[in-house]
Amino acid sequence: MKKLLVSSILILISALVSLAQDAPKYEISAGFSNLHESPPFFQKQNYSGWYATVARNFTDWFGVEAEVSGYYARFKEPVFVVPLTPPSTTSVRIKSSDHLFLGGPRFSYRGINHLTLFAHGLVGARYNENSEKLEPSAASAFPIFTAKFVHTSLAVGTGGGVDIGITQSLAFRAIQADYIHSGTSFEQDRNDLRLSTGIVFRFGGK
Repeated sequence: MKKLLVSSILILISALVSLAQDAPKYEISAGFSNLHESPPFFQKQNYSGWYATVARNFTDWFGVEAEVSGYYARFKEPVFVVPLTPPSTTSVRIKSSDHLFLGGPRFSYRGINHLTLFAHGLVGARYNENSEKLEPSAASAFPIFTAKFVHTSLAVGTGGGVDIGITQSLAFRAIQADYIHSGTSFEQDRNDLRLSTGIVFRFGGK
């Protein structure tokens, strides 16, 4: 009886370990994301947005993924209007959006039951669009000025996260943290922190 009980426990543990290490062929994830940006000309801002990824696993530990995400913010920045007499301070209303298009390898560890730990290195493009409106100065009738700026640059992302399995085909992305770097010779480098959470859909055998 004791040997049977021990054998049953060992079989159960082996089954759980085998299940934990089994990797689905495809994983699709989407959810909420926050980008703490450090723009070259403005103060640091928190951009709220979304993300969506598609990953293809070739082994239990190696795969590739493609990702698209979008981030949006509205804020004001003070400016010093020099031509006025006397000089005056006014502000610029800014409507900003950022979109990232990234892809690269992903490395996963599935040795813990119901948990998947992963790390990835991503490279791609960053598309930034700013609509700026200079408000009238309180000290004079300085005219309203509006402008729109669009910029595309190289982007690199490194980071990782933790997925918690709910069922065989569904998981919860508890946290994903990434460092996003972008910039070109025409602007200052941008180094941003991104945090994301969402749902993961898993399907397909190996």
